[in-house]
Amino acid sequence: MSSSTLNAPMSGTVWSIKVHEKEHVHAGHALLTILGDKATHMIAADAEAAVDRLLVTVGDTVVLGQPLVELEEDDEQPQAERNRLLDDAPDWELI
Repeated sequence: MSSSTLNAPMSGTVWSIKVHEKEHVHAGHALLTILGDKATHMIAADAEAAVDRLLVTVGDTVVLGQPLVELEEDDEQPQAERNRLLDDAPDWELI
């Protein structure tokens, strides 16, 4: 197992959190949503993992690059499968 941290891809407000600490997630699984000025951005797991720590709560203001979620990854999932699942996951929508 290895750890990874997902960081904010944009500044905004944490609009929703869709997981709990210690929950098992798969690549592409929606973790939380950030609401920006003109768009929302869904943050998704990039691999099979367990949510180790949520570093934000709903309503928090975040800045570009701020750590959001720490994941404990399952190293046995092939990289090609991770990439395929991520390619299928939407990552934003206009509001």
